[in-house]
Amino acid sequence: MLNITQNGFPAASIVLSPTASELERYAAEELHYHVKKVSGAALPTVNGKAEGISIIIGTPDSLSQLNQLFSEDVKWLTTLWDDSGKRWCSDGFAIRTVGEAIYIFGTTPRGAINGVYDFIEKNLGVLWLRTDVEHGTVYEKMPTIAVIHDNYREKSPFEVRGWHLCANNRDYRSELMIMRNKLNAMSLPIPSSSVTKEDDPVKYAVRLGMKRQAVTHNLKSLVQNSPVYDPDCDEYRNTDDEGNRLSWEDCEQVNFFSDRTVDAVAASLIKQLDTSEDNVVFIGIEDYSLPGRCFPEDTMPFEYAPGKFVYPQNKPYIRVDYCSGKRVAPEDEDYIATVWFTFINKIARKVKKAHPCAIIQTFAYFFTENPPLCPLEDNVHLVFAPLTEEDLSAHYYETDNIHSARLLREFDAWSKLTPNIVFYNYYGCFKPSHMFERAIWSKLQSDLRYYAKCNFTGLIPEGLADCKGYNTCAPEDPNGGSSAWDMNALTFWIYGKLTWNPDADIPSLIVEFCDKYYGGASEHMQEYYRLLEMGWNQGRKKSVRLCFDPEPASYYMDTFVGDWNLAEPILTTLRHAWDAANDVEKTRIRRIKEVYEDYFANK
Repeated sequence: MLNITQNGFPAASIVLSPTASELERYAAEELHYHVKKVSGAALPTVNGKAEGISIIIGTPDSLSQLNQLFSEDVKWLTTLWDDSGKRWCSDGFAIRTVGEAIYIFGTTPRGAINGVYDFIEKNLGVLWLRTDVEHGTVYEKMPTIAVIHDNYREKSPFEVRGWHLCANNRDYRSELMIMRNKLNAMSLPIPSSSVTKEDDPVKYAVRLGMKRQAVTHNLKSLVQNSPVYDPDCDEYRNTDDEGNRLSWEDCEQVNFFSDRTVDAVAASLIKQLDTSEDNVVFIGIEDYSLPGRCFPEDTMPFEYAPGKFVYPQNKPYIRVDYCSGKRVAPEDEDYIATVWFTFINKIARKVKKAHPCAIIQTFAYFFTENPPLCPLEDNVHLVFAPLTEEDLSAHYYETDNIHSARLLREFDAWSKLTPNIVFYNYYGCFKPSHMFERAIWSKLQSDLRYYAKCNFTGLIPEGLADCKGYNTCAPEDPNGGSSAWDMNALTFWIYGKLTWNPDADIPSLIVEFCDKYYGGASEHMQEYYRLLEMGWNQGRKKSVRLCFDPEPASYYMDTFVGDWNLAEPILTTLRHAWDAANDVEKTRIRRIKEVYEDYFANK
């Protein structure tokens, strides 16, 4: 066991190769920062051999000796599909000790920085639970840091592990917090090239360390802003029931049957790729449940491959009732999905000629949720937004639930077409999230276990940034998205842990969270979460609500707390927690306690 600090003084050096990447250099800065914060010791960073204990950060590109020293680890980390057919991420890491040298490395710079964050968490005891450093970076002072966790390696079954945090461009601290938790993807509104190291080193490093996972509704924009768009041509637009072309304002989508539309969208995507450092572009249907009319084409059989047809109803595009889950006949759903993905395939082939390595992502959402009859081009990847999840309470395997049964059928069918699916779940998108925490931990686990079993790419669920001034759920709340994090910090943290290990023991995670975050109040807050989960499991048996139903907080308080006589036990537990907490811990309990007191005081 090596001590990297001793009684508040440095006992090791951080070592970087002179050819280390910018992200590896930032990893060294993060290690230096956290060691100093925890122990008071400032470890020097050197380029080359250090005297005494060395903490060496790198990749095989910057430190070629890793290939010889740890050939098995390098092989394991670079294996994205193993012999059993299991899929793995590209940003795993290994930590090895040889003599007085501690090696923290990945085969990518993202892997190296993940290793540094894991080393900090396991050996310095740091957790990053909120964006505010004093409020949410938790640790205990440790003048002597002993390296007790080394000689291990880890990789996630998910290449994409992220959040779509609404308004995340207003506060980059949210991105830094989730990167420190070894998540790697954000739906970023600004390309990384617009942030320079000179302007803001932290923002620049976060842009390097996070994937840009675009999710947007941009279909009409891609046509109208295309380099080949002809404003005098009306073929791009939808029609009314008689075949008259609509104005752009009245179009729900665009004309998927038209090769002119294909050409316009493809030209827009090629232009984006010509001028961007990213190799991923996105085609998103507009945020409407219907595809729009394209009369008379949408009344005719559609040939999606030579001699292969799919047939519409006499009245095309009868809407699926997303609340009841009632389906039209399978061939009818196949029709519009097959038209759409044939349209996407045509675009993909054009883009591939100009940019062979580019990836085109598109939604499986509303009328594109159903799998098509046609195969997908290999450069087409999906973002599946399961809008019909019933309030995140029903597990996919609970097929007596109509929504779960539908989704499970679709997931199974999609898995036969492609594993390249990122899931846009709604784990943090919840109307009363500023006033109630859904105890969905077992649901998170069953979701991620299923996604990993199917070798799907990963997840980027929707939520809110942990920042003030923005809250779509409660616009009047001056604390903005921070109120949602005040109530849901445990759930959001557990999600991050499960993206690395879907089989992690959730009760142990809750204990770890409470011990670190609530300190002296840990035992009482564990009891609070136990009661919360008890009410959730009881109430969800009679709850039939979709995740976007505009139910007020009162519905959840009554259905999952009040109806099971849990209000008084929860209030008592929170008051005991308050009495046991110190001043810092009280700031973490305050909103939860006040929400329950304010609501049930009037009952």
